[in-house]
Amino acid sequence: MNIVVLKLGGSLIGDAKRIISFLADYSRKRQIKLIVIPGGGPFADAVREHARDVSDETAHWMAVLAMNQYGLLLLDHGGVPVESLDELKAAGAGLYIVLPFRLLMEHDRGVLEHSWHVTSDTIAAFIASLLGVRRIIKLTDVDGVFIDGELKEVVTARELRGRRSCVDEALPEFLMSHGMECVVVNGRFPSRVADAIEGRKNVYTRIVPL
Repeated sequence: MNIVVLKLGGSLIGDAKRIISFLADYSRKRQIKLIVIPGGGPFADAVREHARDVSDETAHWMAVLAMNQYGLLLLDHGGVPVESLDELKAAGAGLYIVLPFRLLMEHDRGVLEHSWHVTSDTIAAFIASLLGVRRIIKLTDVDGVFIDGELKEVVTARELRGRRSCVDEALPEFLMSHGMECVVVNGRFPSRVADAIEGRKNVYTRIVPL
């Protein structure tokens, strides 16, 4: 069965109902498994604002719980909640929303750095890697990756190392070390999301692991 892992950014919280409805309908029509990893959004921003004096370790897990909160919001609009790797592997076609706290507590044994360098982007790639999926699709509020003001159709992870962009600081290195790809697409345009899933050309950026 075709499995697609999508990270749904907090920047799209205002469009969440429409996006989840589209993804649920798409998964039914195509009979594929769509796995959504929620971002942290305003819930993670609250951790940044109010937990400045805690350790990186504590802030990391608080931010993962923020992803759970966003996931619960998404579930109010559709999808099936999933909290473990076994559940993800056993699931059939449909739309699944991951509440990642329990899964990460069980499976992140020193793989991910516990700091603000690692956010939901790299966490989504990590969960995909556990499933043997080599590509993630990041739904966000921009059209893709811009370098020097130019929207890139394809960019290497190596080019993004140490460069500020719309993905978190740790993701380029993770993509390189795991041979994975990330597609960055504006989630407000369903046709672009569908084309990104299907591998058809449209307005988005592919980050390839070179």
